[in-house]
Amino acid sequence: MPAPRLKELEDAVQATPTHPRAVSTKSHPTPAPIDHDDIRFMRERLRDVLSRESPAVRAEGGRLFERLAGPNWSVEWNLPHWLGFRYGLPAAQQRQLVAANVLGLAYVRLVDDRHDSENAEGQTDVSLQLEDVLLEAASGEYRQLLGDAAWFWSRFENRLERWRMALQHDLNWTGRTALEADPCTQLADIGAPLMIGCAAVCVLSGALGELEKLEAPVRHYLTAAVLYDHLKDWQADLAAGRSNVFVRWMLHAEAGAAIGVDPLTGMYAALTDVRQVELYTGLVLDQLVKGIDRARAVGMEGFADHLQGLHAEASESALSMVAGMEALLTQAHAILFSKQRPGYDILR
Repeated sequence: MPAPRLKELEDAVQATPTHPRAVSTKSHPTPAPIDHDDIRFMRERLRDVLSRESPAVRAEGGRLFERLAGPNWSVEWNLPHWLGFRYGLPAAQQRQLVAANVLGLAYVRLVDDRHDSENAEGQTDVSLQLEDVLLEAASGEYRQLLGDAAWFWSRFENRLERWRMALQHDLNWTGRTALEADPCTQLADIGAPLMIGCAAVCVLSGALGELEKLEAPVRHYLTAAVLYDHLKDWQADLAAGRSNVFVRWMLHAEAGAAIGVDPLTGMYAALTDVRQVELYTGLVLDQLVKGIDRARAVGMEGFADHLQGLHAEASESALSMVAGMEALLTQAHAILFSKQRPGYDILR
C-alpha cells in the first residue's frame, strides 16, 4: 500500500472510537458501590498496619489505598459481604474478611504495577517493603479468623501461586483457539487471589464441599474483567510493549506465537473486520451471563445483581464500539479503493 494511503488509514483508525465508551446507567442496574463504613474502617486498619513503617512506606500505602477505594474495585470490597450474607456470617467476621481481601488486593496491585513497570524510579524499594507488609497483614487477618486450618492455607498458597504463574507467562501463552474453547481456563488465574475469600468463608461456615461452586461465578467475573480491560487498553498496552489478549485475538495469534514486528499496523487492518470485534465482545458478555447464572445458583444474589449491571454496561459499550468499527470500515474502503490519485500507484 502506498505510504500516503497507509498514513491516511492510520489517521482514520486513531480518530474512530475503537474501545468501549462510558455509558449512562439510568436504564439498568448499576454495579454495587463500596460501603463508606468499610472505607473508613479500612483507612484506620491500614494506618495501624503501617504505623511502625517509614514515612515513605506510609505515604506510598496511603496513595495506594486511595486508588483502591474507587468504584473499579467494588467486587473486591463487596465479595466478603455477598458471601457472608449467603452463609449468615456475623457482621464482624464479614468486616474482617473485607480487611483481609482489601489488604491482599493492595499487595496484588503493587506486584502487578511492578510487573507492568508502573512504579516510578526510586520507588521500587519502598514498594517492595510495602508489598511484604501488606501480604503479612492480609495473612494475619485470615489467621485471626481461621487459625492454622490446613485446608484453607493450602488453598491460600495455591491461589497465590496460580496468580504468580499467570504473571510470569505474561499472556503470551494465550492463543486464539484456546480462548474460543475456554477463556476461563486461560484468564481467570490472573485474578486468582480474589478466590481466597471463598475458601475462608467455606471454613467459617463449615461448607468445605462448596468451594468450587462459590469460585465458579468469581472465575467468570475475572475472565470477563480481563477480556474487557484488554479491549479498553489495547493501544496503551501496545505502546508499552505489554501483551494484550484483544490484540492476540484480532491478529489470530496462537499460543506462544509472536504477533509480528508491527502489530499496530496489523491492528489497523484487523479492526476493519467488524465480525471479529463482535465475537470478542461476545466472549465478555458470555462470561458475565455465566457468572450471573452461577451466582444465583449458589444464592449470591448481591453478586449476581452486580454482574447484571456490568453486563448491561458492557452490552451498551460493545454496541457503540461495533458501530464505530462499521464507520471505520466504510471510511477505510473509501481510502483504499477511491479513484486513483495522480502520482500514486495503488498496486505498488
